Amino acid sequence: MDQGTYLKGETTSIFRPHTVFPAHPTFGYTHEMVPALDLKQYDDATHAKRLNIGVGVIKQDLKRRFKAEPLILFPWETKVTKVANKTILSSEQISGDHHGYAYKLVIKTIITDESPVIEYQQTLENTGTRDIPVSAYVHPFFNAVNGFDHCWYILPKLTQTIVDGQPFANLLPFPASKTPGLIERLQADIPPRGNWVAAGNFFGQNNSVRISSDQPLIKMLFWRSKTDCFAVEPFVKVHVSPGNSQSWKWFLVVSKNALNQK
Repeated sequence: MDQGTYLKGETTSIFRPHTVFPAHPTFGYTHEMVPALDLKQYDDATHAKRLNIGVGVIKQDLKRRFKAEPLILFPWETKVTKVANKTILSSEQISGDHHGYAYKLVIKTIITDESPVIEYQQTLENTGTRDIPVSAYVHPFFNAVNGFDHCWYILPKLTQTIVDGQPFANLLPFPASKTPGLIERLQADIPPRGNWVAAGNFFGQNNSVRISSDQPLIKMLFWRSKTDCFAVEPFVKVHVSPGNSQSWKWFLVVSKNALNQK
């Protein structure tokens, strides 16, 4: 969608500009909803035809979530508008009916001049006859220009380790046996109404990434490659009954300064 997003004075984009998965072409700032909704089981008992909200109809391997073949890709209609000091990128997708599942999905990206915060607004409208129970999450792929030797992540009120008076969780870098690796935090690990997560020291000393939502988080994943890419992946609950809609927001701040929790 663009050529990159840069911290002031830097020449390396904070987002990974190309995929790290040859068979899974995902990069940049990505929105996703899981699980895909079942439409049909195939006779081989190893694949299922599913509706992947925000993508289309896929043939999915039942044992490997990330191995899927697109059968129908739903088109997006996108427009860019400028309102006062804000640039708004609005994308809309309409699925049509698929065994009673049908939806309209709108994603707005709002960039405010001279502001470090990028806001993402999402609305899912259920236009079908069946409930849509999913989780929505973001998994932005970031460049890690300085590797992972001194990186960290933090959840609200997580107090495993104190660094400079802040409650940090030094669970990165991953041990060699988990490189590349994944750390998962479930709802029991997240404080009630906890709605943000942060990570840092990937772009240099005292740099941080903070992602928050207007909804409480229900799960958190931290993923990293072997050398130079990582993702911070918070989840929120989405459950929309027929004829209704649900909206939620994400806020992204990437700072060259020390972590600001406000």
